[in-house]
Amino acid sequence: MLKRNHDFFRNFISLLLVPVLTVSCLLKPPAARAAEDPDFSSGGGALIITEVMMKNRAVVQDETGEFPDWIELYNNSGADLNLAGWSLSDRESKAGLVFPAFLLPADAYFVVYASGKDRPEELHAPFSLSAGETLFLKSPEGETVCRLDCPDLGANRSWALQPDGSFRECLYPTPWHENTTASYDAIQDQAEVPGPIQINEVLVSDPNERFSSYDGSDWVELKNISAESVNLGGWYLSDDAANYRKASLPYVTLAPGALTVVRGDQLGLSLDSDNESLFLWEDGSGLRDWMSLRDIPYGGSYGRMSGRNGTYFFAKASPDAENQDGRRRVSAMPTATTPDGIYDGSEPVVLDLEAAGTVYYTFDATVPTVSSMLWAGPTEIPASCVIRAMAVERNALPSRTLTLNYYIGENFSLPVLSLVSDDKVAFYGMYTPGWKGLEWSGSISLHDENGRIFSAPCGIGMHGDTSLVLPKKNLSIRFRGCYGLDELDCDIFGGGVTSFTSLVVRAGQDQSATIIRNELCENLALSASNHIIGLRNLYCVMFLDGNYSGIYALSEKPNEQHYANIAGVSRNSVVTVDTEVPRTSDLYLDVFDFCEKNDMSDPENFAHIQTLLDIDSLIDWVFIEGFCANRDLTYGNLRFCRSWEDDGRWRFMFYDLAISARNTDAYAVW
Repeated sequence: MLKRNHDFFRNFISLLLVPVLTVSCLLKPPAARAAEDPDFSSGGGALIITEVMMKNRAVVQDETGEFPDWIELYNNSGADLNLAGWSLSDRESKAGLVFPAFLLPADAYFVVYASGKDRPEELHAPFSLSAGETLFLKSPEGETVCRLDCPDLGANRSWALQPDGSFRECLYPTPWHENTTASYDAIQDQAEVPGPIQINEVLVSDPNERFSSYDGSDWVELKNISAESVNLGGWYLSDDAANYRKASLPYVTLAPGALTVVRGDQLGLSLDSDNESLFLWEDGSGLRDWMSLRDIPYGGSYGRMSGRNGTYFFAKASPDAENQDGRRRVSAMPTATTPDGIYDGSEPVVLDLEAAGTVYYTFDATVPTVSSMLWAGPTEIPASCVIRAMAVERNALPSRTLTLNYYIGENFSLPVLSLVSDDKVAFYGMYTPGWKGLEWSGSISLHDENGRIFSAPCGIGMHGDTSLVLPKKNLSIRFRGCYGLDELDCDIFGGGVTSFTSLVVRAGQDQSATIIRNELCENLALSASNHIIGLRNLYCVMFLDGNYSGIYALSEKPNEQHYANIAGVSRNSVVTVDTEVPRTSDLYLDVFDFCEKNDMSDPENFAHIQTLLDIDSLIDWVFIEGFCANRDLTYGNLRFCRSWEDDGRWRFMFYDLAISARNTDAYAVW
């Protein structure tokens, strides 16, 4: 966040209308002169685009207090540059914003707001930015000297020029400054909060925190940084930039320096640690404070430290206490020079790890610490192993853990799935007895002979019931922002849904026999009907914490997100109901109760039910369940779903066929 002197800014803007202005503020020359390195620029011209933000939600305010998109320009000419006649546009055939006459000094940065408002006198471009658009910078002669494609980035992330001339997603934007971590730190050093109340610390829900006094909820800590007591009546918190007054705060009086913690579930707020904005509003005064929440590490928090400007990351949250030992940033994860995956062993596999900071690593699938081995350079990998590494940069928390799975000379005929837990004691304390309701952080990776299919941080829990007493157990995989990824985008199963918030690793309840009943029946259902909601799956060889664990099936999970993805609707619009269907539910009252009390041979009654229930879904479900001779249609294995964003009719989900295809005396409970 940047504190702006609006009076100065308005005076500054008013001078832009004079023929010549020498800009002498907000300057920081790059580490190496761009004019001496033509590869630095995105075009090598006198004026270049150096940083763009397409979704500014809580980073930079304009002079009116709003958060518009913005474009940063840099004088690459090596001399003062008159911008008269230069233009920016999101259409090559349109003029867009044409700059008035003023001088931009050599090596100076300048920000233009892309607000969509036609306010050229205040350097607001008459267009806004969207993912997939192209931004055009033209010289006074009308020549396009720079064109930049705008990718789809999360909120408050910028698309920033790098020293090698490429653009990269940036979690720590640096408007008006060189794109370096040092610039970001310097900006934070100047970022003051006017008070009297500030957002002091934020924790985004961690599944393990449900055992604390906050019961796993998001929470926000507020602090009175003024010299007078303040009552929070008339104050609000919000995660919605379109509605700053979303959640009213309790009528609590805070003495000078006092702290108070409010729970997100009590305010109706659900925060995301990877891509979120948080706002503090006071009636009569407007927006008082705001934060961009991103990259908050698992188990950590984000906030401020007493007597210091700007925001910090904390490795451990400290509700109701002063924050200590914060770091401006989270270190970037190391990168591997040699991709992990399956190797036949005919040639040496040599790995090197690169990072901006010091790299620590392990070879035994455990999470590295600053006491682990130091990476010293290229290393040959002699055998199959799991390598985990982290980087530590100056003034930054340790990075998230990089997990690399190498399989040397194994001769697999199936894809290879790897699950690696972050806390071995906690994980096996859950896994061995098969305790449901717990979830621990870890990593999931999938490889085949063509290379890595995906690798992602995740939460790992137990799934199902019967399998939990068997040696091989079903596992539930969850993607959450607190682990580092709130949604996995990958075409795992080949076509169809490619975005996942959860997956299931099925061990095969009939693992002492065929291991194929559930997957065989689900695949038959997918090929036989498009009226029921089926699941796709993929057989894999699985390694658990680097140890071979057997053959499993990676599968979609029959939940609200799954139906939303298939139907093309929002997750929040979907409702699922399991058997036993509650007698107070809409499904029971509208469908079951109606069918019991009315003659369904009456065309009018049947037509009415057709508006509530997808009859084709019912027919196909009955036939396929019967064909598969499923003996396990007990409570919890029958699920109905619908969305108000499509036709609103109830449909059947088809899943859990582990006790099927055994004999012909199958029965159904309904």
